Amino acid sequence: MGSCAVLTVVSTGCFQWDCTNNLPTQLLTFSTWRHGDLEVYRMRADGSNEQRLSNNSAWDYQSVFSPDGTKIAFVSTRDGNEEIYVMNADGSNQVNITNSNANEAHPRWSPDGTKIVFDTDRDGNDEIYMMNADGSSPIRLTDDPSDDIMPTFSPNGNLIAFASNRDGNREIYIMNVDGTGQTRLTDATGTDKEPVFTRDGTQIVFVSSRDGNEEIYIMGIDGSNQTNLSNHPSSDREPYTNPRGGTIAFNTNRHGNFQLYSMSLNGANLNRLSNNNSDEGLPAYSP
Repeated sequence: MGSCAVLTVVSTGCFQWDCTNNLPTQLLTFSTWRHGDLEVYRMRADGSNEQRLSNNSAWDYQSVFSPDGTKIAFVSTRDGNEEIYVMNADGSNQVNITNSNANEAHPRWSPDGTKIVFDTDRDGNDEIYMMNADGSSPIRLTDDPSDDIMPTFSPNGNLIAFASNRDGNREIYIMNVDGTGQTRLTDATGTDKEPVFTRDGTQIVFVSSRDGNEEIYIMGIDGSNQTNLSNHPSSDREPYTNPRGGTIAFNTNRHGNFQLYSMSLNGANLNRLSNNNSDEGLPAYSP
């Protein structure tokens, strides 16, 4: 497709073609408090064309696109507890795939779209599980009396990074996709959380409070070269790396309430994406 034609993508609607990257125009899903409760929205990655995807009195949040961009997994409290739902990328066909009495949160798709990793307190404390994308065949990956949360796949699907307080304070760990080889990567006095791999899989972006406030850091997948990217006295959190490379979406209260921003992987080129009186957060790019 060599021109700026309109591409029709199954279950996602009609979007303009991005001639620069020869891909559909990239989207960003996020959560907002603008209706008095958390709801899931999507917009173009430049902050334009906002569309509401969920609409109920419960909380809907932690939305993430599937690797092919046709589905969105998210967390909802509409059943009285945190459950993981999947919907089409236009908000239609919202289905509970966990159907548990426990709390299930932080869903992330495997790179091939066949699995979802998440955390759950179904065993009493928070542990990391993996299930098929339809919610079937859940398997436990961690087994520790502490809380293991916020899992995320590496781009090649071989590794999972996560946060754990098993050593006293919350730190970033990494393990093989089958749960073996659990290795601590950070050792800071503050809290380290919300890991996400860069597109090439060689680095992990995460949030740390080691400087007294929440900052966005980056490090090698072996824990080396831990570097503060945001360097601001505000709270910078919830990073999500762009699967097309180059940028990190995140939220920050540096201009009052929490809003969505993006920056380059080196912390430069700060760009504000939302400007609303209510708090916005939990951004995630489409492929």
